[in-house]
Amino acid sequence: MNHPLHRSSTRHREEDPRMSVPSPTPRRLAALTATAATGLAGLGLAAVVSAPSAGADEATVPTLTWGLSSYFTTSHLTATASGDATVTDGIATFPDGEGTVDPETGEAEVTYAGTVTGAFAYAGNTVYSVTFADPTLVVEADGSGEVTADVSWYVQGTTGDTARVTLTTFSGAAWTDEDEDGVDELTVTPDWEGVLEPGSDEATALGLTTNSSGTPVPVDGKSWSPELLAQLSSSVRALFYASGSSNDALKQPQAITATAEEAETAEAATPSVTAEVTTQNHGTVKVSVTGTGFTAGENAGDDGVYVGLAPSGGLPDTSSQESASAFAASAWIAGSALDDDGGFTTTLTADPADLDASTGWSVYTWRAHGHSDDSMDTVTEVSLDWKALGLKKAASTTTAAWKRTPAVGRAGRLRAVVKGAYTRPTGTVRVRVVKADGSRTVVRKVSVKKVAARRAAGVVTLPKLGKGRWTVAVRYLGSDYYRASTVSLTRAVR
Repeated sequence: MNHPLHRSSTRHREEDPRMSVPSPTPRRLAALTATAATGLAGLGLAAVVSAPSAGADEATVPTLTWGLSSYFTTSHLTATASGDATVTDGIATFPDGEGTVDPETGEAEVTYAGTVTGAFAYAGNTVYSVTFADPTLVVEADGSGEVTADVSWYVQGTTGDTARVTLTTFSGAAWTDEDEDGVDELTVTPDWEGVLEPGSDEATALGLTTNSSGTPVPVDGKSWSPELLAQLSSSVRALFYASGSSNDALKQPQAITATAEEAETAEAATPSVTAEVTTQNHGTVKVSVTGTGFTAGENAGDDGVYVGLAPSGGLPDTSSQESASAFAASAWIAGSALDDDGGFTTTLTADPADLDASTGWSVYTWRAHGHSDDSMDTVTEVSLDWKALGLKKAASTTTAAWKRTPAVGRAGRLRAVVKGAYTRPTGTVRVRVVKADGSRTVVRKVSVKKVAARRAAGVVTLPKLGKGRWTVAVRYLGSDYYRASTVSLTRAVR
């Protein structure tokens, strides 16, 4: 019986844990062979979905099945399963896959439940065994991947520590969902040839040099993962690489089939913006802009978003640097500056001189840098106080009071006060004094001066007025920012 554990040469030994066991009789050998035939028909793992019983209303359970390798069968190993795993006709099935497949990228990391042990026993005693538990299937976006598992071993009274290692790797994985039920399936062929280069430092460190014929091993680099070989006792490593025996082809890992649930695809966030004018006066206007649901971008040249303040009616042309003049203010939010929710906060600062009071204004967003698509386009109207910005004249209020009342032979003094809502009024106050019978008119003017943030005043000294009733009209003549306003008084001079 050719077995990888038989001693084949003094140059490269594949030690057999059974060497100390007496050779079995033909009857015992026949019994062992019969047992092995119904045992681990190749500890190969392939992931499949267990079919529910007829009429059962059960959800499909993600599973992984794998025939490991046919060599386990021909080497008379017996497979046993525990922890919900099963072995049928040499195929191990691990159920209850936890983890999901990204339906967009194909990336997945799914761990399946259960344990499978392949063991060789003689005369009722286990000589050696290898155990794989809770395998995890990992698939990358490019279709490459690996299967890992908790691996332990036993050889003639010695039990090795358990460690999670890579069993095998693969490439070209592609998930399918033919039933469109949200459970995807893939089948892959594990790597074999070229996995572990013969004569490499890694092979030498594992004690793999040449076989009895002087051929470097693993032959043609055919091997399971070097991590698995390193985890196992040297006595059983030959089960997992090509040593130059006639049974090497049976050691090759069999195809893997796996099913896994698709991850719920989150709906793409819709970009949204709020804009608030926080400062507006004759010198500046500031707009605080907060956005959510933005992305860094996927196309060449994409990197976040631009934010700009421009006239309402549609996003201005953004195809060139010259088009930037259409915006009174703008800011760039780099993709790296977006938070986990695609959010940002920025402040646009504009000069009121760059604003046109005859039209509305809005905050726009668009993809940086080349506006490769319109997925980041938003428009949010803002309300500007043109009077506060000095771009439309605001109302003024004028009041007047006597500082010294006029009398026959005594000149009067009048104080005029002009108030505005936004900034200090400037300009001139005109005082027109008219006698009731129209026989005399007196006009005086005075420049108002600041007395408070939004108030100015001026004092007018009138000439001596004759006896009679007089009407006093006090008029602020207005400015670039304020409209004119008037107040009237009457006074009887005695």
